[in-house]
Amino acid sequence: GVLSAIGGHLVEVHGQHGNLQLSKATRQRELLDAFAGDEVSSALGLFRKAFKNYNELVIRVKELRKSLGDRDREIASLKATLNEFEKLKPRRDEFLELVALIERLESVEDLRVAATGALQALDDEQSGAMNSLHAVRRYLSTIKGKDAQLDEISERFGEAFYTLNDVNSDLARYLDGLSADPTALDNAQSRRAALISFAKKQGLSGDNDGINEALEIALNARARIEDLTGGDEKLAELESQLTVESSKVIEEGKNLSFARTKAAAELDKRITAELAALAMPHGKFHTSVTQGSIDDLQAYTNDGVDNVSMLFTSHGGDLLPIAKAASGGELSRLMLAIEVVIASRFPVGTYIFDEVDAGIGGKAALEVGKRLRELAHERQVIVVTHLPQVAIWADRHIVVTKDQSGKVTTSSLTTVEANEREKEIARMLSGVEESEHAQEHARELLDLRKREVR
Repeated sequence: GVLSAIGGHLVEVHGQHGNLQLSKATRQRELLDAFAGDEVSSALGLFRKAFKNYNELVIRVKELRKSLGDRDREIASLKATLNEFEKLKPRRDEFLELVALIERLESVEDLRVAATGALQALDDEQSGAMNSLHAVRRYLSTIKGKDAQLDEISERFGEAFYTLNDVNSDLARYLDGLSADPTALDNAQSRRAALISFAKKQGLSGDNDGINEALEIALNARARIEDLTGGDEKLAELESQLTVESSKVIEEGKNLSFARTKAAAELDKRITAELAALAMPHGKFHTSVTQGSIDDLQAYTNDGVDNVSMLFTSHGGDLLPIAKAASGGELSRLMLAIEVVIASRFPVGTYIFDEVDAGIGGKAALEVGKRLRELAHERQVIVVTHLPQVAIWADRHIVVTKDQSGKVTTSSLTTVEANEREKEIARMLSGVEESEHAQEHARELLDLRKREVR
């Protein structure tokens, strides 16, 4: 919250965890960027803006290419549908007509038998119904006009006679036109299969509704193709913008690399000087800033294209990566040197160092303590330490103790007064306050501090 935001500007905490992180390339780049300050942060901001624009354009181009690819596939499908439609020339509900035709052609013999039997029953010379009907017609015509009721019956019979006569003629014509040509059935079945295939190619059912829907798609295909045509101009425009943004990323990447390289030279000079003050007079520090292929955009990340590697030697030998070149104690002093240098560029009111002296002792510990005291001339420094050689340099001492009662652990802080410092330093040296030898050593350390701090 608010306190966390404010606290970051008031207090800086450094601990052993920082030593472990120091060997990681990401952390090394962060330390260099922190030291470089506004020059790198400004260049990094411009780079990230260009990189963001570039990546957004890459996504847009990919999406448009995919969309145009989908479009091209749809156009190809519509053209195939249109070509097949123009060859097939289907009609609405033609499928139903074909189904009826096929059923008729498959039943042609049954139809012939039925129609022939009906025609014979009507028109047989010996026993046909039409002969009897002609006789009825002759009888009724002889008494026409003599009785109204019989005339009405005669009229109705006349209508029925003419209807049956027409039926007789129709049956004759039907039989004349009834064909058993197998090619007609084959053609109808082939046509039906073609219509079903036409619909199924468009993912539709092979019934009348599906075929009618396929027909509508085909009828609208030409207009749909016209609607889909276009979009290539937009792709060309975006690809042109992408070329421009690619150049910007590379340009801003080069600017960022230049700023980091410049800052690295200054960082190396300052840290090497700090190492001498921390009992490593032959220590050397070098920050390598390299790039793989600055023109290869695949090599870029949101932090640029730089590979930052911090190299170190404690005795003037070959520079090696920190993880390989520094012992535990040397790593602690190196981390302190880096933190002191970076702190000098961006001072805050209070620094807290939590066991940054781990792995050292003797003269090296004295030098670390002395350097921390020098830092305290400019701002408040709080140090958590187990080393008396470091503790003696403080103006105030506080002892932290832990007590455990059952499952409850409590911590307490006790201020060490001036006359008790010798005992506490002796305890830190030997673990026993009353040790005469330890107390003598403690007095020597405190006297050394007095001589140095005047």
